[in-house]
Amino acid sequence: VDLTTDNFGGETSWEIVDECLGTVIGTGDNFTSNGNFIQTVCATAGSQWTFTIFDSFGDGICCGFGTGSYTVTLDGVPVVTSDQFNNPFTGSNQSTTFGAPVCPPCFGSTISIDLTTDSFGGETTWELIDVTNGNN
Repeated sequence: VDLTTDNFGGETSWEIVDECLGTVIGTGDNFTSNGNFIQTVCATAGSQWTFTIFDSFGDGICCGFGTGSYTVTLDGVPVVTSDQFNNPFTGSNQSTTFGAPVCPPCFGSTISIDLTTDSFGGETTWELIDVTNGNN
């Protein structure tokens, strides 16, 4: 994500959601005004994503109070672009979905957990962590 903020950068935030997993995989906020910010997000190959940019005041990042813009690239290729000439962002939020046209089927392993507790089952907890990305 390559973002150039307008005169009110603190109003701007964004997120990327992996639509196949149903999880937020990247966010950005607390930007300064009239700055350029580049952030890289690690995404699952072959998935579908939605990029949403927000403006808390509701006037967007272009063109009344500066000329903010953004570009989202996937493997070096621009997939979402907004500037004063191309798809200007002038509202409270703007979303674009890109990537695979449909979510791929799961070809991973199935994990079953069979847990038998003692008389104090309420004291028992467990969690499953994907060590490749730290997600529960």
